[in-house]
Formats: sequence, structure tokens, C-alpha cells
Amino acid sequence: MTVKFLSQSPSAHETTDALRAFLAHDKGTILLLTGGFGSYESGTSASEMLSLMEWAAAKPKQRKIVILVGVFENKDTDSVTQAARKLAYLMINAEKTYLQKTDERMDIPMVFMAVNKWHAKAIALFEPGKDFYDAKCAIFGSTNFSDSALGGANFELDLFMDNQSPEGITLLRSLMLKLKALVDEGLKNQKVRNFHKTVEEQIAALGRKGMCTPDAPDDIGKLIP
Repeated sequence: MTVKFLSQSPSAHETTDALRAFLAHDKGTILLLTGGFGSYESGTSASEMLSLMEWAAAKPKQRKIVILVGVFENKDTDSVTQAARKLAYLMINAEKTYLQKTDERMDIPMVFMAVNKWHAKAIALFEPGKDFYDAKCAIFGSTNFSDSALGGANFELDLFMDNQSPEGITLLRSLMLKLKALVDEGLKNQKVRNFHKTVEEQIAALGRKGMCTPDAPDDIGKLIP
């Protein structure tokens, strides 16, 4: 497969199905970009987050999850604290499901960042030691990491691409070039400082400490192991 359009709706779940392609990789960094999370999610988004967390926790020295979320400071959208609290609830709800199968808590290599007015949605995977541009696969489009989007309540359209053909490599590299430039600009000019620490504080306030890794560097390129 090289390029495929994905429908996510009440009758189609192609985007969530395509996420399985990321978890099939033995090692790498998964970069999740989202405009925001739903309100204290415990449904489909918690299930999808658990899949990512289990993947990363299984080989913490070879796998990592990096999440970048948008913050919009007005009365109708999330403040920094609200965005961090929603992410904390999402992770705690995911781990609760995990703990129904085992008593061993998760030690997860995850990094959290936030950018003011970030609205782009994408998820990409690149392997350790590889250039950020040389991603293995990516999805981008309208789907936020929320129950309404991932659960099929909304009508969403996304695009999946991988590096399994010359055409796919060219398209994927073009996407990652644009994406890195966008992320770099956001982190340079609009980064929310200490967001990782804020998320950790919110997780700790829910009674869980030591779940995640230290704060992220400003340059996303430094996130590659």
C-alpha cells in the first residue's frame, strides 16, 4: 500500500483500522499531533491511547510516543491546564483498562508538548537513527484524538501513506518536510513552556506518579533516539 483515503464515520472506521499499521513496527517514535482532546475521555480514544501506551511500554528503550496538542486560550476552548488535565484523564483511563489484565503499572516513554493555536492533525512513525523526513508511515487529515472522531460519531476524512513504493516515499517525504517546518515554527514561536511538567502534575493529582519520561527539548529533531 502507498496512499489510501480513509473514512471515519458512524459506518466506517478506516482511520482507526489504519492505526494498527503503526503498532506493527518493532521500534521507533510515534509522533501524534492533535488540535485537542475531548472532555475527559474514557471511550474509544482511551482504548486507542492504551494501544499506543502498551506498544511503547513493551520496549521502552526502542519505542517512544511524542504528543503535541493545540491550546486555544478563549472561553470555548481549552486552557493550558484544561488541555493537560484532559490528557492526564485520558492516560489514567487507558491505564485503568490495562490494570484489569495485570497488576503491573506501566512505565511509558512519552513526551508531551503544546503549541498555542495548533490545529493540524497527523500521526507519523519514524525509526531510531533515521532522519525525521524518512518516516515509515503517516496519517493526516481531519480526525482529532477524541471519542467523537475516533469513535465514529463525526464524519472525518484522512489520508494514509507509507514508504512501500517509490511514489509513497516521495509523497511521505514531502509531507514530513512540511510537517517538520510547521512544528518547528510552532515550537519556536508559540510553544507552551513546561507543558510536559504540567501533564505530569495533573497525572500525579489523580494519584499516579512516575508514568512518563522527562520534559521534551525545543527541537523536535532531538526527539529521535
